[in-house]
Amino acid sequence: MKKILCIHPGVAYLPEIEAYKKYFMRYDIEFIDCVKDLNNKFDETKYDILWYMMGFYFKKNNKPKVHDYASLSTGKYPFIKDMIKKFFNVKPNLRLFLNDSIKNIYKFNDNVPYLIRDMGVDEIFFKDYNIVKKYDFVYVGSIAPERKTSVLLRKFAQELKNYTLLVIGKVPYEIYKNYRSVDNIIFTGKVDYKEVPQMALQAKYAINMVPDIYPFNIQTSTKLLEYCALNLKVITTSYKWVNEFEDRYNARFFKVNENLDNFDIKKIEFFDFKIPDVKELEWNKIFDRIKLFENIQGLLY
Repeated sequence: MKKILCIHPGVAYLPEIEAYKKYFMRYDIEFIDCVKDLNNKFDETKYDILWYMMGFYFKKNNKPKVHDYASLSTGKYPFIKDMIKKFFNVKPNLRLFLNDSIKNIYKFNDNVPYLIRDMGVDEIFFKDYNIVKKYDFVYVGSIAPERKTSVLLRKFAQELKNYTLLVIGKVPYEIYKNYRSVDNIIFTGKVDYKEVPQMALQAKYAINMVPDIYPFNIQTSTKLLEYCALNLKVITTSYKWVNEFEDRYNARFFKVNENLDNFDIKKIEFFDFKIPDVKELEWNKIFDRIKLFENIQGLLY
């Protein structure tokens, strides 16, 4: 059996790794993920391809390499970090980019082939579930300062006390400590990915909070795709990617300002939501469409 070793920093949420594992098993290829850190060394000679979820990888080796640009750098000096990735990382045999916006940020000027591999949705989000609605709103994913999600928690704790918010995912302890006693905010903590669809479907509306700042505003929102697959009514901030997605898929989401001053319950209840069909974004369909296996086949054999 051929083996691909996927190396990643271990800090970001990467649902595509599980999708790769399922996809490549169809071709009798084992896709193994490994967190890159100082204590986690691997014997590269045991693998046929080294697949990097892109951070900083300067070590040269003779193995075929795939560089997967699933996101852009965040934090301080993100553009400088991305330019370091561009000029100092070892040259791969194939590059994958989340979308054209990210490809255009890097502007690689070489002959390395590339594929546009957008975010997909796991098949578990397309199953039929018979779930009773228990909550008003749900938020899935990262509760982090740079995403300004504290505004959302504060809104429900102070102004929307009569409405429930289900928060699915790991929450920093400092934030949890401040809101754990708020009755209408329910934290699940970290949950198994397979449980997310049935938990999220317990809510009437789903919230997507993304600040309209680089690089968040040009990256695909995985949670929004998953909300659509679950046929949930979406409330979202307005930014470049979501507006383009809305136009492309003829969707209609309720838009809120980042400070949530227009988060109006009555307007939400009477809003004409349009939830798009995103079945074409199921992971295997995306991989088949870009001929992923065919593009790495020459690196394996």
